[in-house]
Amino acid sequence: RHQLVHVTSESLQEAWRWVLGLSPGGSTNTLAALRLALADGEVQAVYLLTDGRPDQPPEGILAQVQLLKHIPIHTISFNCGDSQANRFLHQLAEDTSGRDHYFSEDALDIDGPQPFQSEDICLLR
Repeated sequence: RHQLVHVTSESLQEAWRWVLGLSPGGSTNTLAALRLALADGEVQAVYLLTDGRPDQPPEGILAQVQLLKHIPIHTISFNCGDSQANRFLHQLAEDTSGRDHYFSEDALDIDGPQPFQSEDICLLR
């Protein structure tokens, strides 16, 4: 979608179906995605789902984000085994008071930062 939607059971299910239909490919224009999300005057938080290293230098993205609207950016590394990319996502979340999440069908990125784990996940183990 090109605009914000209210969080409902239906919108969450629609988002989950969209994620399940994703396949990796192309570039990762992280800065453009963040600029678009942060340009919306009503946005209260951003969830950045990515599978790889950004096209732009991570330091430049971190600096640019500091100049934009300050809201939490929650990062989600999706099947990304690139430790450098995962460290960038962790730093982006930390710098904006967001949470860093990591999902992989293989395993944790042992060289990357430790992602946020909710109490629910801990109770399931």
